Amino acid sequence: MTEQNKNTENKAVKPNLITDMAAAQQTRFVDWKDKDDKKHTRKIELMEPDIGPTTEILDLLNVGDDTSDYGEVFDRIMNDVITEPRMSYSQMENDLPEEFKHKTITKKNKRGEEIKLNLVLPGMRTAAKLFMMANRPSGANNINALLQEVDKEIYRTADKQVVKEDYWNAGGYAYGLGMFAIGAAQEFLADALTYNGNLAVLIKGLTFLQSSQLQ
Repeated sequence: MTEQNKNTENKAVKPNLITDMAAAQQTRFVDWKDKDDKKHTRKIELMEPDIGPTTEILDLLNVGDDTSDYGEVFDRIMNDVITEPRMSYSQMENDLPEEFKHKTITKKNKRGEEIKLNLVLPGMRTAAKLFMMANRPSGANNINALLQEVDKEIYRTADKQVVKEDYWNAGGYAYGLGMFAIGAAQEFLADALTYNGNLAVLIKGLTFLQSSQLQ
């Protein structure tokens, strides 16, 4: 190696970790509407994680058998991508008003009887998982699996027991209301997850992560 080449090598710009980390952090603004249709905006700070955590999160979008785990996806987004404000499922649950944690719907079943459907929030991690599982990663419907999960996690009988599939069938208390129950459960979950713009922030964090790898 010539003296000139040695000097050029010594003068090469060395990577700077602090500079790289600063460049990886970006500010975003998230618009959301409350239950009164009033518009709000949240300012968030996002950090592009290293390639290892990034690929781990992306893998969760399809964990095999055309299924995903958005409960874990959003947990990782809160830990590895969103730096401000700090978020966690436990904080989301603590901040959520009690009115979003329980709901009773009065509806007539297929026999014409007026009945009451009781819904309970299963926790924010499970709520996120269920809300995002109506469709498989391929886009195919996932209705049967979703019904089984909302029966187990959300609907309760008058004596607070877990609902079984025959609850919605002929001879059951809520005969003919199975498909209605799925939609009502999704609306119930959406109300809880979108409180204070939380779901919009989580989705913004995920889309930021996905787009950061395309640059």
